[in-house]
Amino acid sequence: FSCNKFDISQLQTEQQKDENIQQKIEALNKDPDKVDFVFKDGVLYKLVQKLHSTRKKQFPYIPATMITDLLQACHDDPIAGHFGVTRTYFKLKNDYWWPSMKASIQKYIKSCPKWQQFNISRQKKPGLLKPIKPPDGPFQMIAIDYVGPLPRTPSENRYVLVITDMFTRWVTALA
Repeated sequence: FSCNKFDISQLQTEQQKDENIQQKIEALNKDPDKVDFVFKDGVLYKLVQKLHSTRKKQFPYIPATMITDLLQACHDDPIAGHFGVTRTYFKLKNDYWWPSMKASIQKYIKSCPKWQQFNISRQKKPGLLKPIKPPDGPFQMIAIDYVGPLPRTPSENRYVLVITDMFTRWVTALA
């Protein structure tokens, strides 16, 4: 059993045991036009219309008993790479289908000890904000910023330097 290959006879056997799949096959036999499934060569396939395509692609409906084995093959195998939810989902959604696929992939990967151990956040942690002591009088603390680029003035200025006294809140703007 690998991520891209598995035994079709095993899939057929497990689909025959799965109640949800058997209900889909019965619904398909009653009214083939109302169901987005097709039963071919003893295997139930989900019909999914891909973006920018007029044709529907067939994906084997994976029975509940085979999902864990498939996830192990596509996530735990050393060649698979222990990818996160998104990459594992995109790897699987191009070949297979089952109900609540993304949720079951997410649940499986969140429970993977190796993924938990080595999955580190790649985002920079936010800095810690510290309160600034207010000034006791004028000109003890000033804030300087600039505004722009703005439309050019007759003297070719495009930016305005803004200086604010933090005690009096007096603002001076220089072009």
